[in-house]
Amino acid sequence: MANFSNSQRHPTIDLHSERLVRLASFFLLVFSLFTLCATPALADNSTKKSTDGTANLEKSVIKVFSTLRGPDPFKPWSKAAPQEVTGSGVVIEGKRILTNAHVVEYASQVQIQNGQDGNKMAARVLAIARGIDLALLEVEDPSFFDTHQAVSRSNKLPEITDAVFAYGYPTGGNSLSITKGIVSRIEFVDYDGSVAGLRIQVDAAINPGNSGGPVIAGDKMIGLAFSGLLHAQNIGYIIPNEEIELFLKDVADGRYDGKPILLDATQTFENPVLRDFLKLDKNVEGCIVHAPNDLGSESVLKEWDVITHIGDSAIDNQCMVKLKPNVRVMFKYKVQQVASKAGLPLTVMRNGKSLKLNVPVYTGRPHLISDLHGGYPSYFILGPIVFSRASAEYLSFLINNAPALN
Repeated sequence: MANFSNSQRHPTIDLHSERLVRLASFFLLVFSLFTLCATPALADNSTKKSTDGTANLEKSVIKVFSTLRGPDPFKPWSKAAPQEVTGSGVVIEGKRILTNAHVVEYASQVQIQNGQDGNKMAARVLAIARGIDLALLEVEDPSFFDTHQAVSRSNKLPEITDAVFAYGYPTGGNSLSITKGIVSRIEFVDYDGSVAGLRIQVDAAINPGNSGGPVIAGDKMIGLAFSGLLHAQNIGYIIPNEEIELFLKDVADGRYDGKPILLDATQTFENPVLRDFLKLDKNVEGCIVHAPNDLGSESVLKEWDVITHIGDSAIDNQCMVKLKPNVRVMFKYKVQQVASKAGLPLTVMRNGKSLKLNVPVYTGRPHLISDLHGGYPSYFILGPIVFSRASAEYLSFLINNAPALN
């Protein structure tokens, strides 16, 4: 009986299990179909958002047309012949367009156009910083910004090897150009001999006409293209957002005052003989003051002072501070971050003692022969002789045209 009973119940158990398996398979099939249908929808939404973001960015990259009439070095009473140039720009907050100073400097007429729009629109220069090569434009018709939105800017520096895209309108075509590369270097350098700032090097192609166009990493702007290195391959330079923010903050009152700079001449502290001369231990690192800007007795910094800290940042023997774990820059980069009306906080070693000082900073470096600051030269005519002031522009003209003048 027991065996019979067991053999009689087996068919019932198998039939029940088969129904459960069929029911489970049905629900699994329905779930799979739902997943297959839903996944493309999510992908389509993601693709749509990415496409919309790219389209908005492309509409915010502007082509700038300028008619330049600079000074005539040999005829100071007149202007040079008109020169038509083009560059790029990007829409930023406040219904403004950011571009390079060299695109609109000495411009008698400025027009802007988006590659997707047919008509050019008149614009004017709101502010310009020639030293750091930045300029702000205002469009006469504010309705332009109804369909051209401001591009978001990153609030931090990119990492070395980050992928970047350079947007702009270089020579060789009329439509928007996008080139891809990586961040190669981040340095603090002289821009024009009188103003220094951070500069990012990228290997994305940057050609004439790209000047003023945004460089994008991820979905945010990290800087503005402004130059490339001649006779070299894939070396382009961009002005990072930190410099842009300083410029925008400076011109908020309607004029550009300039960046704070430390004029005292310094040198590295790598020579062991020099260390013995100053009688300083090896654990003291810093940068030596070679020639104070103020040579009088009231000078805050003295010759042979060793600057060990700027603010809270330690300075090494090569006059560098850490910007990132794997990036060092010249310590004078920190001036624009920590300087205030009270001065620049420095810690120095003087005669074996550590001192905390507030050192005066300046805007602009004095030159024996300065530039025209966007103006035209004064002149004086005495009989057949014309006298005019020497200027950086005049010297530049002579240097660039020396073969033709001989």
